[in-house]
Amino acid sequence: MKRILCGLLGFAVALPATAIIRRHDRDDARYLAAAAPYDYVVDLNLPGGAGTLIAPRWVVTAAHAAKLMKSSHVVKIAGKPYEVAKCVIFPDGGEGKDDIALLKLATAAADVKPVPIYEGTQEDHEPGIVTFVGQGFSGDGLSGPTVRDGKRRAATSRHTAMDK
Repeated sequence: MKRILCGLLGFAVALPATAIIRRHDRDDARYLAAAAPYDYVVDLNLPGGAGTLIAPRWVVTAAHAAKLMKSSHVVKIAGKPYEVAKCVIFPDGGEGKDDIALLKLATAAADVKPVPIYEGTQEDHEPGIVTFVGQGFSGDGLSGPTVRDGKRRAATSRHTAMDK
């Protein structure tokens, strides 16, 4: 159980997103460079879909995205195509409820390391900072998502607790 929880924590450290909306006053190259370490983010090749490679042949993603896949669906990992052999959707999973699924790839993603399992006790980043990695749509804060160029981008955001 501890290993599963650690794996999910590692998954959450770099949350996949289907689009990165960048600040209009920042160079896009900054977002592209920040995404370099995150090869394990999977482009589901769907409008609004991303996942995370958790083992050489397994991707975790949202159930609502997996439900859109037809047989022999192809995803992209580090720009290379991989056929999905099987979708395992959490029972009754879908948007807003138990929204998790596993995709088994027909062949292993041999050139990409899966997301590492976090087994430490302290985060090695600034507290409250979350990294989002997206591959698919891009745009800026003025125009919103405008182009699906398939490039992987990353951004950070500060999470602050709100007092009730």
